[in-house]
Amino acid sequence: MQLLSKKALAVMTTAGLQYDRDAIQPGILHFSTGNFHRAHQASYYHDLFETTNVDADRKWGIIEASVRQGGSYTEDVRPSLNDQDNLYTLVETDQRRVETHIIGSILSCLPYKKDHQPIKDMLLDENIKIASMTVTEGGYFIDTATGVFDPRNEDIQHDANNPNDPQTIFGLIVQALKHRRDQNLKPFTVMSCDNLPQKGVVARNTTVGLARLLDEDLADWIDQNVAFPCSMVDRITPAPTKELEESVKLDYEDHSMIFCEPFRQWVIENNFCNDRPSLDKVGAKFVNDVTPWEEAKLRILNAGHASMCYPAALLEIEFVHKAMDHDTISNFLDKMMANEILPQVPPVPNTNLKEYYATIRKRYQNPKLADRIDRNCENGSDRQTKFILPSLKACLQQGDDTTSVAGLATVSAMWCRYCMGETETGSEIRIKDELWETLSKMARDANDDPLVWVGMEEIYGDLGKEEKFQNAFENALKLCVDDGVEAAMKAYIDN
Repeated sequence: MQLLSKKALAVMTTAGLQYDRDAIQPGILHFSTGNFHRAHQASYYHDLFETTNVDADRKWGIIEASVRQGGSYTEDVRPSLNDQDNLYTLVETDQRRVETHIIGSILSCLPYKKDHQPIKDMLLDENIKIASMTVTEGGYFIDTATGVFDPRNEDIQHDANNPNDPQTIFGLIVQALKHRRDQNLKPFTVMSCDNLPQKGVVARNTTVGLARLLDEDLADWIDQNVAFPCSMVDRITPAPTKELEESVKLDYEDHSMIFCEPFRQWVIENNFCNDRPSLDKVGAKFVNDVTPWEEAKLRILNAGHASMCYPAALLEIEFVHKAMDHDTISNFLDKMMANEILPQVPPVPNTNLKEYYATIRKRYQNPKLADRIDRNCENGSDRQTKFILPSLKACLQQGDDTTSVAGLATVSAMWCRYCMGETETGSEIRIKDELWETLSKMARDANDDPLVWVGMEEIYGDLGKEEKFQNAFENALKLCVDDGVEAAMKAYIDN
């Protein structure tokens, strides 16, 4: 079989692209290419090209970039995409269907250079109107407890002291915006596509905060002239496995295949400083305030993953759909959603939150994705603070005895038990987290003094001082350690 490429595409018997890729112009520089970006944003732009003949809609091709050497971009993504002329297959799969789409919206992947010159040049290209990014929740140089920009970060300090040799995405963005200002060129929009509350505000604070370390006037100009739209992005995209790849029969080879669920959603704040793509033609929604959709997604979908992953890992369950087959885990999740999470989520226009959770629950149960539990366990110090603690804070703010926090406290207890480093059968758990050393030490210390865990201000802030939460956490952790996480979840279910 032929490897997927422009040449192979021309003679394929299967459906190819419905547009001329040579007619697509670059309009977006995207940082930190990963599976989610290629399954989500790139698929929207591809669909836009597929459905329109308007020239204005064909100036939003994507250029990919990375500021790091040795990561997945330089070792895997760029080489495999380059071999395939930056074409790849997106596989949408669930219990009912499998659909394949050859995606052509990525035009090129910039080579990594230590001086980042290819990125610098591209950011000064007037065709580039958006700099977007998926750098994970931890890539914005913010203090975990306060949520504000942290100028003390070592990488930020480097860029502040070496403005002509930036090593971070935000350092490159600030440098490019300075040049655009000085040359009277329009600035580009900076668009975060990560799972962050108020991600546009966070991206603005980081960009302006770094600029302010360099030049007050530049910082003010960026703050007044550059748009940082918030957005809500949603599509479950597991890492491809050999089993998934073997389940799809193609009449060509593809070393960059991506798997995802059929569901996708993109709600975008209508806030751009240099034109915007008409993604509403292909299902995206432009709104004045993304907050309601964003809060619902983070507190329900992401919180569900962040709640089920630790008991599942401790019980050595490998996949999300298998965790949902486990009666105790699924019943625990359902009760906590009904009692402690859904009542605290602000209303979403034209959305019934109970029905929204029912849809998400079905998505969790999709066996075709083989979404791994260990993937969802990663970076708990970041995910718990963004997905679980907002609901905990909202419950505690109710200030009455009728609002329970026992379920959310049990999630914290199961995370603590996970960070002790062993499953319930004694198998080693390898924790992937920037705060791993702190977490593992605090988890061990919590065996003697449970309140050591919730006392981590970098995680819990002042929430760990709330007596109601302290008591519920202490009870749940004792059950987790003495009787196991299933006993802790059943105690909550039966209460």
